[in-house]
Amino acid sequence: MLHKKNITPQGYFEYTVFPLEGVWDLADEAKGLEKLDKEKLIYTIMIRQPDFVTYDIAHTVINSMKNKKPNQLYDKVKFESIEDGMCVQMMHVGSYDSEPISFSKMEEYCRANNLKRTSRSHREIYITYARKTPAEKLKTVQAKLSEKGIYADNLGSSQFLPWEVFIETVRLLHEKGGRAIRGNAINYRLGESGLPIDSVEGNIALKIYRKKLGESVFRRITPVACILIWAGICRHEPNLLILKEKWNKY
Repeated sequence: MLHKKNITPQGYFEYTVFPLEGVWDLADEAKGLEKLDKEKLIYTIMIRQPDFVTYDIAHTVINSMKNKKPNQLYDKVKFESIEDGMCVQMMHVGSYDSEPISFSKMEEYCRANNLKRTSRSHREIYITYARKTPAEKLKTVQAKLSEKGIYADNLGSSQFLPWEVFIETVRLLHEKGGRAIRGNAINYRLGESGLPIDSVEGNIALKIYRKKLGESVFRRITPVACILIWAGICRHEPNLLILKEKWNKY
């Protein structure tokens, strides 16, 4: 770590390493085959970096590792920015070989909700460590591009989160100076002390799902917060969702 060598990047903060991710596709000659040919897979493996990491910092680390532990693969390491766009995603639990079951569910959901898939590639986020986890317990978040929002498989019967949920959450955070309480939809009804209408959960229920004061609210705060934190837009403190400084300027 650079900060242990008395090199502290501007904006540095202690952080937990993000999970491994991969973008997967098939070579053109394999896309029409009935059976998957794993030898024809095209992929990019990556790990998200915290906001303070720049191109120069990344290459300082890469060059340092070349000198310390030479490896010809270092020349293939790149520091890039990517934009996902709108997507449908779900949590896949089990072997990678059973992923087609999850893909079928997402495709069925797209058809049912008039969503159009815009790319045949897909992205995976590996929540568990494959070498230490039994295949049947592997957890992988899978995402595919669509036009209207995100499909979160762990939300039971209300699995779709339209983009308006995230837009409204960021708007609320701007309005409240960059931070708002998350809200507790499990133990409180809308408007009660634990779920005020200016909490993230309460505001979503009121503005997006048109819930009324006193009504029960379906709990969505966990996936909403996790996605915004993962995207680098927000961070969290106990019971708070906080807009990162660079996003608070817009």
